[in-house]
Amino acid sequence: MPVKRFLFSLFVLLAFTPVSSPALASAWLGRMADAPDMPERIDETSGAWREIVVFAKPLVDRDSLIESGQPAPPNSGKLAYRGGLVLTSKDKDFGGFSAMRFVPREDGNGLALLALSDRAQWLKADIAFDQQGVPTGLGKPRMAAILKHDGKALKSMEGDAEALEITEQGFVLGFERYHRLDLYKSDAQNIYRYQRRILHNRLVDGLNNNQSLESIAQISDGRLITFAENPPGKNGGTINPGWISLPANWQVGGDDWVPVKFQTAPDFAITEMASDRKTGDLFVLERAFSPLAGPRARLSRIKAADISPGIVLPAELLGALNIAFGIDNMEAMDLRRLEDGTLLVYLLSDDNFSINQRTVLLVFEILE
Repeated sequence: MPVKRFLFSLFVLLAFTPVSSPALASAWLGRMADAPDMPERIDETSGAWREIVVFAKPLVDRDSLIESGQPAPPNSGKLAYRGGLVLTSKDKDFGGFSAMRFVPREDGNGLALLALSDRAQWLKADIAFDQQGVPTGLGKPRMAAILKHDGKALKSMEGDAEALEITEQGFVLGFERYHRLDLYKSDAQNIYRYQRRILHNRLVDGLNNNQSLESIAQISDGRLITFAENPPGKNGGTINPGWISLPANWQVGGDDWVPVKFQTAPDFAITEMASDRKTGDLFVLERAFSPLAGPRARLSRIKAADISPGIVLPAELLGALNIAFGIDNMEAMDLRRLEDGTLLVYLLSDDNFSINQRTVLLVFEILE
């Protein structure tokens, strides 16, 4: 076992043993032994959805922790922990989720979770919530291969999908290694098919191979904004390059994207963005990992009025999260407002297909 993974596993056990009962620790960590058997596989190259089996184990929510006398995670700045799920499956394609959005269910009754894996797979599942907005389970989980322009499944480096946004024109996917943004649409058979390139590799030439387009969002005036995970060069830095489209340019695959910048915290990298449809504000997720501190995450907010090309965008830090909040390698994010206006942020982790990590879906209230 690599040294970092061993130290991370040891850190998890030490972090939870002093403060939690064995039952609570088991619920919090979500062991792989609970995963169901893998279903029979079918052809993956057509882009057709195939059903899988996913076990969704609830994390202890804040109210239950308080009622049981257990210490609940304190608020981190303007982030208040609400709860979540640990997701496991024995399907070999399950995991590595680097982007997510909520979409309407196919039956029109509620929402579905749509996620991308960095092994060129879609995940889709109906999702249920309690009255507090905490996810309680997944229904009809299924996966499908992400297709390229010729209708064949993406493979290897060309299929490292890392970012997702839903627009009126379709699904915008961001890829690293072969850096690009591509547009997809659903056909009559509900298969997501490639339409066109909307940000070309030549515009982002020079980005680090495995640290490029990790985040994308559509802002209130219709423009798209995307950021690279880290700057070019071996040593990187804290000023991350990004690009903003013209209002309608990206829809036809134009090259007139203009630069923008974002300053990350030391040791942190951008992994996702989401736009609040009510206010137009942009939310930015960053993550970091070290053997001693374990996984960490930060969430910042950029006011809609401050989104402008050619500058380092000013951002307000909303909160910083660590393992005490149940996080793992948090790479995906989306926002959701409840009927009373409460703003929630949902974070999904990329387990890197490692037995030492988890796929966890967490929800926090943003205290506005």
